[in-house]
Amino acid sequence: MLLFTIPYGSSVYGLTNPKSDKDLVSIYSDLNYVQSEEENSYSFKEFNRLLQLHDLMALECYFYSKDVQEAFDFELNLHQLRKAVSAVVSNSHVKAKKKFKDEEIYIGLKSYFHCIRNLTMYTYLARHGTFDPSSFKNELEYVYQDIVVQRQLQANSETLFKELETDYKKLLKSLQHCFRMYCPKV
Repeated sequence: MLLFTIPYGSSVYGLTNPKSDKDLVSIYSDLNYVQSEEENSYSFKEFNRLLQLHDLMALECYFYSKDVQEAFDFELNLHQLRKAVSAVVSNSHVKAKKKFKDEEIYIGLKSYFHCIRNLTMYTYLARHGTFDPSSFKNELEYVYQDIVVQRQLQANSETLFKELETDYKKLLKSLQHCFRMYCPKV
């Protein structure tokens, strides 16, 4: 039985473009429900496991939906949050660089933006213990427009990553520093 269908991703935080997809998570009561390769479907038990690991998709869904918050027992663990966010941000940065080399510019730009978005959103979560994923549009709009929308137009994959690093490396380092202040190593 379907319990919840929750939006997450760019449609929730209001930063979409014509190439954006609509991300949805479905949570089922059936403990034996197997996740489909083509959709983000989870059993209640599996979603809870992801939530306890502080999986970023699970956290977005949890904090976006009051119904999901009432259904799951969750306590924020800053050490676990640091591990999860650091892994995703590092992976996004490496992915961005690789995608530019492979001339998959849109994916590279989105991956680079996700570094900034994730550090911004999850620093807020670490600092305040809660957050609304839909409330970050104003804070992230300029960076999204500059990185994902405008830079697609120049589309020189050989220099694009270097230009992003020149323009945004200080911001990324600052965001990482703030995030680590609120999520120190144990």
